[in-house]
Amino acid sequence: MVINKSDCRYDLKIINTAHITNAFPTSLAPVKGVFIKEQIDSLYEEGVGVKVHVISKENDGILAYLKAWWFMLLNARRYDLVHCHHVLVGLLGVFSVPRSKLVVSFMNDGRHNLKGRLAPLGWPVFWFLTCYCKWKVYKSRLPRRFAGHGAVLLPNGVNETLFTIQDRQAAKRQLGLDPSKRYVLFVSANTVRAEKRFDLFSEAVAYVQRHDAMVEPLIMTQAARDEVPFYFNAASAHLLASDFEGSPNSVREALACGTPVVARNVGGVRHILDGAENCRVVEEATGAALGEALRQVLDSVAQGEELRARLRQHLIDKGFTQRQVAQQLVALYQKALSRHGSH
Repeated sequence: MVINKSDCRYDLKIINTAHITNAFPTSLAPVKGVFIKEQIDSLYEEGVGVKVHVISKENDGILAYLKAWWFMLLNARRYDLVHCHHVLVGLLGVFSVPRSKLVVSFMNDGRHNLKGRLAPLGWPVFWFLTCYCKWKVYKSRLPRRFAGHGAVLLPNGVNETLFTIQDRQAAKRQLGLDPSKRYVLFVSANTVRAEKRFDLFSEAVAYVQRHDAMVEPLIMTQAARDEVPFYFNAASAHLLASDFEGSPNSVREALACGTPVVARNVGGVRHILDGAENCRVVEEATGAALGEALRQVLDSVAQGEELRARLRQHLIDKGFTQRQVAQQLVALYQKALSRHGSH
């Protein structure tokens, strides 16, 4: 599947990019890869011409990757840069795109890039691409030795227009929730993904309920995109109990809505929450440890509209809005173009 957008101007220059991804929303899976789509859309708004080639594994299996490789091989010279999202896609780019034009986004820190039978290859493929590629985008952690050498730490940006602070009671009414209850939000595509640790989330909420019967879990799975902000605004806290993450989008979306976060120290969580008021990063992977941190956050006298505004401002100060991230990515593109003389 190929999606076209017309070329636009940015700083009086035309930058033409091709984006190759194995995750992108469809009518059957509207949530899958939505953050990649939104990032690409934000680039278009900044004046970058884009063409998107989606690797549709559901329809073509491994053949979809061969089609993507062929697409890049035939079309790489037509574009100033080819941006591959995910290590498998980046590996295809190594064999089809000139090194000076290849940009790779890493979704994780290496150990969890691949799943199933390919999982043992995740780390070596990650490091091969890290060493080979000149232009790299990391979501959770920037390898120290590559900092400043065509590598940037750039988590997905939050759509600051969609994710705003709303009245909590109004958001509860929108979702049909009890206005007297305080809700703790769990976010995932489903509750059975082992790494998301719904069991640990449930243990933590049960711990809090022993102290406060008015606390309830709020589960968000496969919600329509325009409904997602209601969940973050209805919740009094967002709890991330995952065993591993890249740079969890839900944490940044919670901050954009002024919702405190309790999270395990996984992926880029500490980087996101460093300095955020009334949020907690928990080292211990137990329901009691997460529950105690959650209880402290829920009981804090700092809860209120002023705190919510400060949490949103923290997100902005960190540079995590969609437009801020798009501008930083465009800056990387321009650096790459200046190095290989496309403009």
